[in-house]
Amino acid sequence: MGEYCSWVNYKDQKILVANFSGIQDLSKYLGAIEEIEKELLSQPKGSVMPLLLDMSNSRLFKEVSDRGRQMIDTIKKAGYPDSPTAIVGASSFQKAVISAIAVFRHDIRVFDDQQSAKEWLEKQIKKS
Repeated sequence: MGEYCSWVNYKDQKILVANFSGIQDLSKYLGAIEEIEKELLSQPKGSVMPLLLDMSNSRLFKEVSDRGRQMIDTIKKAGYPDSPTAIVGASSFQKAVISAIAVFRHDIRVFDDQQSAKEWLEKQIKKS
């Protein structure tokens, strides 16, 4: 798998873990998003693809938020359903941005640790 994402099995459920931890450079962040987008688009159409984002000690740029929204639009247009997304390691500012997104997407949540995030994702997968 790539530098920034890998699939893990949690309680027999497949979860894509995206590791943005420590990214402070805009070009690296955009490259990480590109890698994740390619991985998601390589999955069978119609697949639910739960995503765990680790944003610990990373810097959020406007361009990253814009590119993230573009990735979501691209995935939707390609025929993939909204999938649950759990985020860990978000700063206060990042949490505020995520809360704004969560108004429209009820399948996005912020967690304090990866274990709690995986538990929630596993329950969301079973619901779908």
